[in-house]
Amino acid sequence: MIVLRKNTLSQFDISKKKLFVDFDGVEKNGSDVPTKIKCLFSASDSIKKINIKKSYYNIIKEYTNGCVIWNTASDACIILNDDEKNKYRQIGGVVETDFDKLLYQLGFLVEHDLDERFRMDFLRKKHAYSYPENKHLDIEIIPTQACNANCFYCFANCNKKERMSKATQLEVLKYLKSVIQSGHDIEFIWFGGEPLIEAELIDYFINEISDCYGDSITYHSAITTNNSLLSKPIIDRFIGLWHVNDILTEIDGYRDEHNKRKDYKNVENAYEKSLFHISKLVDTGINTTLRVNIDKNNVHQIDYILEDFVSYKDETNFKLQISPLRNNKSNMDNSVFYRVAEYQLLYANIIGKLFDYGFYVDPLMILPRRDSSNCIACAVNKVVINSDGNLYRCVQAPFDENNRVGDCHRGVRQNMIYSKWFENIDNIGEECNKCKLLPCCQGGCAYHKMQKNIDATPCIREKYYIDLILDKIFDFYEEKV
Repeated sequence: MIVLRKNTLSQFDISKKKLFVDFDGVEKNGSDVPTKIKCLFSASDSIKKINIKKSYYNIIKEYTNGCVIWNTASDACIILNDDEKNKYRQIGGVVETDFDKLLYQLGFLVEHDLDERFRMDFLRKKHAYSYPENKHLDIEIIPTQACNANCFYCFANCNKKERMSKATQLEVLKYLKSVIQSGHDIEFIWFGGEPLIEAELIDYFINEISDCYGDSITYHSAITTNNSLLSKPIIDRFIGLWHVNDILTEIDGYRDEHNKRKDYKNVENAYEKSLFHISKLVDTGINTTLRVNIDKNNVHQIDYILEDFVSYKDETNFKLQISPLRNNKSNMDNSVFYRVAEYQLLYANIIGKLFDYGFYVDPLMILPRRDSSNCIACAVNKVVINSDGNLYRCVQAPFDENNRVGDCHRGVRQNMIYSKWFENIDNIGEECNKCKLLPCCQGGCAYHKMQKNIDATPCIREKYYIDLILDKIFDFYEEKV
């Protein structure tokens, strides 16, 4: 047996007594280092007999000379040789051998009466309702809905292009001071529009909060930006005052196609500038995700784009993600966009290219992990503050009365609009409950689930290429079996 990933589910044990399940020969320091273990198949009187069953969340992919098994609840992943694969098939209802014991400790076998669905429900709800015991706050602020680009697909285009007035700025600051307390750990998430249009306003909010609370709080920032307004002073802010940990930026096609789709105001040679700006972001050491937005009209350009960024493939703080665009407007040509039914074939092509170019090497690194939440919009410690001072749950939902959950003057109102987001925590639906990938997404994107749009899916992207990942894992580690 090769243990590729270990059981991490005890991280959520409410006793908080230990982080990892310990078992001989595998657990040393909590790191994921592939470990080969020789297990005995014979019964032993020294092993405590436990009535067990195979976990519902086991996903197994069999091959002629072995198999790979992944448990989506425990995070564990193993490779079995052919003898071990046959032994796994024959496992009965009691832990009897070293082999059984190890599978039990890894989470592939569970107590016969364990309600695994309840355990996932418990973890999801514990995360959603953990505030104020959990001192972490996610505060997403949209300092402006204005943008210097005119992307045809952008869901934010349906919102008013408002910048935050001075009066609203004061209301927002007052609200922030009413919810932030000493001891809090805060993630400021800056979104737009294009948030860098209002860099001085971001300075203002962070300076005021920092001056008010000093060292009694910790904070960091994440920002989504088209990167066109980046400069050395902005990058200095990222590293300094703003404490930026994560940056999400994007490319919309190769060179002229990107320039045409962005349709910037007063930005020439936008693609070339993006190449330069992204290189500067990578140099900072800040985690930078480059999302390449594709549809049927630019998918043929992927290779050219990958060639432009292949020099960053070994940078640990750089991640390239290729994502199909979704139809966010009723007046767009739907034939341009990939439908969910086309994702499997699309992703097989995309993931293959990312391996070919070296952006992915070890397939274990893209195997999903268990998540504690389906969506930060479905947690009480998250709020979205729009540029007009109104409060919302999700930036993808239109900023209108049908989605407003309060304002900075009165605070969050636990109205029917607010409570509908938590229905996705308390009742995720039978289709999600039956899915073996549930621990990895906890029900998925709440907004797209509520929209019931056939051209968008609440599911995690890996659902459409999980077989490909498992195949690559087995091929990558096969010689060690």
